[in-house]
Amino acid sequence: MKEVRMGFVGCGFMGQVAHIANFSALPGCKMVAVADPREDMAAQVAARYGIQRVYKDHTEMAQDSEVDAVAAILPHVANGPVAKDLLGAGKHVLLEKPLAVSVKQGQEMADAAAQAGVHLCVGYMKRFDAGVRWAREAIGSWASEDKTPKFVRAHCYGGDWICGNNEPIMTEESYPPLKVESGGPEDMDDEAKQDVQMFANIYSHNINLVRFLLGGEMTVLSVTSHADRMIVALAVGDTLISLECGGMACQWWDEVTTTYFGDGYVDVKTPSPLLRNVPASVERYRAGDDGMRESPVLPWTWSFRNQAEAFLNTVRGETEPVNTAADAVKDMELIEEIIRRKRGLR
Repeated sequence: MKEVRMGFVGCGFMGQVAHIANFSALPGCKMVAVADPREDMAAQVAARYGIQRVYKDHTEMAQDSEVDAVAAILPHVANGPVAKDLLGAGKHVLLEKPLAVSVKQGQEMADAAAQAGVHLCVGYMKRFDAGVRWAREAIGSWASEDKTPKFVRAHCYGGDWICGNNEPIMTEESYPPLKVESGGPEDMDDEAKQDVQMFANIYSHNINLVRFLLGGEMTVLSVTSHADRMIVALAVGDTLISLECGGMACQWWDEVTTTYFGDGYVDVKTPSPLLRNVPASVERYRAGDDGMRESPVLPWTWSFRNQAEAFLNTVRGETEPVNTAADAVKDMELIEEIIRRKRGLR
């Protein structure tokens, strides 16, 4: 197995729990460097995971010839400048979602990766969930019979996404101002641009998940907004999709995506993001004289670790990525259109 030498930009809560810990557990991954302006935190994280080099800035890491690939775990508004520097230095890069602050910036990032001949992958970890993968195959079984879904109903009301993960190293150090490119769609005012960032930060996951399950090109049909809630109507071909966007305080994670056919459905209950080793709960029902409802018993795997393993295999050249920046640009196109419709800008 070819060894991949990994660097990490950002070692805060998500950087540690969802990424550094997972990469460190995978064979064939050498933890080489970490970059974070919080010197004490960076030093402690490096010591915990046996990382040899600590940098204050990603630009220093970009010059490190012993780093093959980098997971940059930052607020998405900082993704653009950091990714472009790392890609320009020939590093493969994994970013957290959403990709960028705008379609324009996202396309520039995808183009930079293509020009450098490296991979830029986006952290849509639900694509690597064992339950989601099973559901995608189940939906595909109807497609093999020339049947298309009639409806998809999806909602994300949130809840407890941390799941008691309290072991990360935390310090009192403050994070200096991020280098952020002024961004957002050029035809929007500042308030509308903020709307784009807030929607993208949460619901890009749900749009991306439906796109992954169905395939095909998605379009926005309408947006109904009321107070702090929204219902978005979309379509993939003849399939109508409703996405309910809202929030709820609860001790679990309430996120469901159900795909309906004329003679059955596939239901996916996605787990809390930081619930380790618990895949999505899925159920398939098919009508008929011998109607059947089935729910598979899936292996205890975690989407974040599966994603890390897939990224390493992509860097090695063994597999093609399913979470490319070019694909993530499509999410940003849909999100910008959703906010335009919400605000009557079209």
